[in-house]
Amino acid sequence: MRISRPFRKDNSGVAAIEFALMLPLLVLLFLGCAEGSQYIYANQKLKSSTYNILNLVNMQENVSVAQLQAIAGVISEVSRPVNVDLSTAKVIVTAMQRDLANKNNSQFKKAYVHWQEEFGASGLGESQFAYASGGSKEDNALPESALNGFSFAEGDQIIAVEIFAKYDPLIESEVTDSLLGTDRSMMYFLASARPRKGAFQFKPDEIR
Repeated sequence: MRISRPFRKDNSGVAAIEFALMLPLLVLLFLGCAEGSQYIYANQKLKSSTYNILNLVNMQENVSVAQLQAIAGVISEVSRPVNVDLSTAKVIVTAMQRDLANKNNSQFKKAYVHWQEEFGASGLGESQFAYASGGSKEDNALPESALNGFSFAEGDQIIAVEIFAKYDPLIESEVTDSLLGTDRSMMYFLASARPRKGAFQFKPDEIR
């Protein structure tokens, strides 16, 4: 027995070695879960912000550029505690409509972009509703692909709010890239509805 004792298995320290081997994986898993939770929360807050801004716009009877600027600026408040403002986000407000055929003898029957205003950081993205300032109705006609399922009746007006926002990840790693995608730094949201008090009669830059 005394001779075989040195050859017996010594299990002391095994748990410490296993923990040391597993620790990096556990840390990465924890950070990945934290990153995913933060990303989902930011998405929810900014999506809610898009609808809040849309509701504020649609509560107006007519809206000026200054009013739209102030409404777009509330993104920093309604998105809290997510740190987003007009220095890291872009808010685009678009009015689309289809004229009454018998009003002013209008012969243009398609839906078109009536006006569009954007506020915030540049270079974040472009509206899916192309608008040529000063262009004709034909120039700003909406293709079917941009109507988002809306069926414009004559006289209809629809207001759309788009938000582009940068997301700063908590960590940069291949693990979070695989979980969230490498393009997670840019988020896009769209909300649209008909104005509550009837169609806006004037363009924002026509109101002083």
